[in-house]
Amino acid sequence: MRAKIVTVISILVVTIGLIALIQLNTSTDAPVQGLTADPVRGDAAATVMIEEYSDFQCPACKQFYPTLKQILQEFPGQVKLVYNDFPLRTIHPNGAAAAEAGQCAFAQDAFWEYHDLLFQRQSVWSPELELDPIFTGYAVELGLDEATFSACLASDSTVASITEDEAEANQASVNSTPTIFVNGERMIGPSYDDLRAKVAEQLGQ
Repeated sequence: MRAKIVTVISILVVTIGLIALIQLNTSTDAPVQGLTADPVRGDAAATVMIEEYSDFQCPACKQFYPTLKQILQEFPGQVKLVYNDFPLRTIHPNGAAAAEAGQCAFAQDAFWEYHDLLFQRQSVWSPELELDPIFTGYAVELGLDEATFSACLASDSTVASITEDEAEANQASVNSTPTIFVNGERMIGPSYDDLRAKVAEQLGQ
């Protein structure tokens, strides 16, 4: 009887080990998507998905965003860009506030216009301490409803979406921005040529 128990335990141990090995070999470092909606630029049905983790106060992200726009223009209908907030809070103290403002613009269907404006004027708002008037001014400039935007900034309505993006990034061991995943394959601040080559590869070109 004891021998049978030992045999059964041994089989279980081997089985569990095999399952763990299979999972290790088939696992991906791509983030698992959460429940809240993320801004999408490009055709939602596109074959190639570029998932970006970015920080509005990050200088490298500002330099990188025109590359993503160029890729979308070069592969119309074939590539979609999904934006995720990953403010590097320890080195970019205004990044989280900018992320909240971006989410408030998203609530009024103007995320990408606001996204571009935040990067274009990064040097203006980055050093400031009073950000709400600046961010609200940008919203008004883009034609958004001022009262709705201001109320959004004053509330915690955007926090869940941002913290969910951060949790996804942490799960995927993202620790710098910009980090992107092209159909699940990680690239950290790639050059235009490298990103274009990766997209073309995914499209079989």
